[in-house]
Amino acid sequence: MPKFYSFFAAYLPLAIFIYFNIKYNLYCRKNLSIIIWTIFWGGFASFLITLWFGSLVSSSINNTEFKNLLTAKTSLFVAPIIEEFSKSLILFPIIITDKIAKNTEAMLFGAMVGLSFAATENFSYFIAYGATPASWINIVAIRTVFSTLMHTAASCSVALFISYSKNYRSLKKIIAIIPGYTVAILIHYYWNFFVQSKDTLIEGAIIVLLSFVFFLFIFLLLIRDENRIIYEQLSKENDLIPENHLKFLNSTKRLNTGWIDEPIRKDYIRAATELAFMKNYFVNSKRKKIANIENEQFYYRNFITYLLKKIR
Repeated sequence: MPKFYSFFAAYLPLAIFIYFNIKYNLYCRKNLSIIIWTIFWGGFASFLITLWFGSLVSSSINNTEFKNLLTAKTSLFVAPIIEEFSKSLILFPIIITDKIAKNTEAMLFGAMVGLSFAATENFSYFIAYGATPASWINIVAIRTVFSTLMHTAASCSVALFISYSKNYRSLKKIIAIIPGYTVAILIHYYWNFFVQSKDTLIEGAIIVLLSFVFFLFIFLLLIRDENRIIYEQLSKENDLIPENHLKFLNSTKRLNTGWIDEPIRKDYIRAATELAFMKNYFVNSKRKKIANIENEQFYYRNFITYLLKKIR
């Protein structure tokens, strides 16, 4: 099949995800540079690290039979460890350093790096194994759905636990990340194990789907909790945030037009939400970042005041 078709099929899921994420996730618009780096790392850098490791193992062995056996074992056991680690390298700096403040945002960036890696990996598979139209359609159907969902769920697991680890220090921080990394490896391993045979492909597909649905459920629970935080924290800002705005700011109603002047709606939502999470972070933080958090709160209060003055 033409390479264009393979490229289109491989990168379409990533393109759709990025489009809707930027369109409806107002917080991502201030992080466009991070989005670009995440896509680059997931789709190219981490993929090249994986290829480099595979070629390193292959070139260090002379016995062809043993090399083939070891390559198969590496794909099954070692690839999940290397791939999940290489993908997570971009997630550590953007989440740990507070560039991404919320657990849901962390999961979205985890999904983004997973989708980026899956797109490039799928593209290479489509070209290598899609010699005929029938074989191309078969591999596109399997990998676009299940391999893509597997990488997405695995990276979401790592990102979520990295986000939770911010509540801890030093060694405890590392320990807090291990469960998420372990879950990612297991999801990846079981997919690699079951996809080796057509007889066990269904079992692998079920594991991937259950993993994806589980993290989607966690994501929806986190959104519900974050809406609660927004309401609780902004209700304390009654001298700044009008009471009738709360029911919009803490729900999907904020996406509707008409409840506030449209020119400022998106900036107002983002600023009010950031203020709410800075306040919550200030209350629950165990780290010595009080001055920075207070400065952030001061900035967002002034910005919201400025926005609301424009419509009064």
